[in-house]
Amino acid sequence: MAGENGAALVQQLLNVARPAGAESRECAVNDVVIGIQDLLTRLIGENIVLKTSLAPDLGEELVPVMTDPTQLEVAVLNLAINARDAMPDGGVLSFGTRIIETAGDPELDDGRYVELTIRDTGAGMTDEVAERAFEPFFTTKEVGKGTGLGLSMVYGMARQSGGTARIESAPDEGTAVKLYFRAAEGDQLAAAVEGAAEAKRKAAAKSKPASVLVIDDDPDVRGFIAATLEEQGYRVREAHDGRAGLALIAKERPDLVILDFIMPGLSGAEVASRILARTPDQPILFVSGYSETEAVRRVAPRAPLLAKPFRADALDTAVRGALAAQA
Repeated sequence: MAGENGAALVQQLLNVARPAGAESRECAVNDVVIGIQDLLTRLIGENIVLKTSLAPDLGEELVPVMTDPTQLEVAVLNLAINARDAMPDGGVLSFGTRIIETAGDPELDDGRYVELTIRDTGAGMTDEVAERAFEPFFTTKEVGKGTGLGLSMVYGMARQSGGTARIESAPDEGTAVKLYFRAAEGDQLAAAVEGAAEAKRKAAAKSKPASVLVIDDDPDVRGFIAATLEEQGYRVREAHDGRAGLALIAKERPDLVILDFIMPGLSGAEVASRILARTPDQPILFVSGYSETEAVRRVAPRAPLLAKPFRADALDTAVRGALAAQA
């Protein structure tokens, strides 16, 4: 029950953060961790000890970073849930921060970073699992026990903040997830972030955003697609099955339908056939975890197929391609 409540809490926070998108501003990593410490204590349960080792020189007035505080909170909560699930018999969950200097790092520009380490004493991961842990939809949990979206979202948040995320783990030796955030450089960095946001607002204002209808019976996959496209500026509606999707299309035709090919009830093929019977020029992008290329061609010869799992950039490319083909 605690796991379900924790997952629901993270989802609620994601929903709150989603409409406005990521909003980077100066904040202190220490303050974010301290601000949710009571929540973390309730979330992990009584059999796990929570420890913190926060560098004293990481206050907001000294070494702030540029990130979205809400997204950082969500990332920390996701990692805490993962750590708790890896320690069913209890253990230690620790949070630590420090300042590091990088030079010649393949992922990070040279400079000063704040490192946030979330470490547990749980089951740990094999090298193979650790290498894939940041992939969207990848999970080692049983069906219904996890989505595989948490770590990919954590990685995406860190990259959007000018940093990265890394995992150190071994079987029976616990796991450490390390998040790196570029230290803010005062007014110059703040101005650059505001300039990029203004450019994005101007570009969005020049044209009406395309509308996308996502039809997928998996709420986690559907939510991932919707959140990714909303951050790109699309107007997104969601349907949990084929009949609900057809009802939404009847109310307002979307510029693009993203359709899961394998669904209970009305399959993706049946939904596509009904859509194309009424509107033969309706653009459709199929998504599937199986090789359904030939089946897709029989239903909608011009419709592309995006194979699951996929990253946000692959989804963005596929959507742009489908909309460009329509134009």
